[in-house]
This record gives sequence, C-alpha cells and structure tokens, in this order.
Amino acid sequence: LQKAQVALQRLASADELTGLHNRRGFLALAEQSMKLAHRAQKPFALIFADLDGLKNINDTLGHSEGDRAITDAAFILSDSFRHSDVVCRLGGDEFAILMIDADEQSAGIVRKRLTEKVDRLNAQKKRPYKLALSVGILLCSFDEELPLDVLLERADALMYEEKKSKGASRRSEIAMAAPGPEMSADSARCDRVFLA
Repeated sequence: LQKAQVALQRLASADELTGLHNRRGFLALAEQSMKLAHRAQKPFALIFADLDGLKNINDTLGHSEGDRAITDAAFILSDSFRHSDVVCRLGGDEFAILMIDADEQSAGIVRKRLTEKVDRLNAQKKRPYKLALSVGILLCSFDEELPLDVLLERADALMYEEKKSKGASRRSEIAMAAPGPEMSADSARCDRVFLA
C-alpha cells in the first residue's frame, strides 16, 4: 500500500509528456530548496524558460510535432542542469528551474550550455523549424523574502524581455531580477545584470 501511495504521489507531481516535475511538484520542491538555500546561506537562481514558436509549430505542423518540440526542449533543459536542481514543465511551452548555489558565473555557464545544446540539436535534427528557447534568470540571495510565486513572475518577466529583445538584437543576455514596483531598491535582494 505504501509503495502504491508513493507511486501515486510521483504520478501526481510528474508531467505526463516530458517526465519532468509538473507545476505542483515544482512548487513543493522549489519551496523546500529555497529553505535549504536559506539554511546553508547559499544564493539561488530561479529560471523561467519558454519554447519559442510553439503555437506556430502546432498550427502549421500539428500537435504531435509540437509535442516533439516540447520533449526536445525538456531534454535539453534536464540535461543542462545538475541532478540537485529542480526542473519542471509548468505547462504548455513554459518551464521553470530552481538552482541552489547559483551566482552570475554559474548563470553564464548555464546560458552558454543551453545555447550550445539547442544549436547542436538544431544541427542534428532535420525539421522545418529551429528549436529556440527564451530564458529569464533571476539570481537571489539566500535571505530572499519574496514568495516563490512573485519570484516566478519576475523570472517570467525577464524571459519576456529576452523574447522581445530577440527581434531587436542578437546579443546573448542573462537577465537577473531588479526590484519591482513594490520593493525599494535598497530592500531588493535580487540583482539584474546584462552580459553582452
């Protein structure tokens, strides 16, 4: 009975298509990871990734090809992070990752790794579109006091900024949080940095 309960819990927290954690699983594990980061006094990063052009893929090539793009993106994301990082598919074309002990340097490494893996996949697989991800990286101090849902919104906003900048610029950008309107600059515990 206990094994069956564990199996049911795992199914309830796993995304059916990708095998990654789903939103429910991510929220529970990310909250735990943030508490661990606080206790260990380690900074953490919250990463929001979006699969670019999924609607167009679905509309022109069908949902099975859209599912293939989602599973390819999920593989790249899960293969780009440590086993201790929490990687999930929030739903649709959106993914989130929580990394403990993350700083500007590790964020740059992750960005480079993601870019290389996407480029490698696009070079190997023949398809009528190029897989692309837009990513927002929010770096936070271990003593961050904002709730996870607010941090997710900020990481999402940073991802959207990158998505918009792709049309205007080809530079690679790592976006890290800035204080929102409800936070004063001196109370912010997250930082924002742009790397050319």
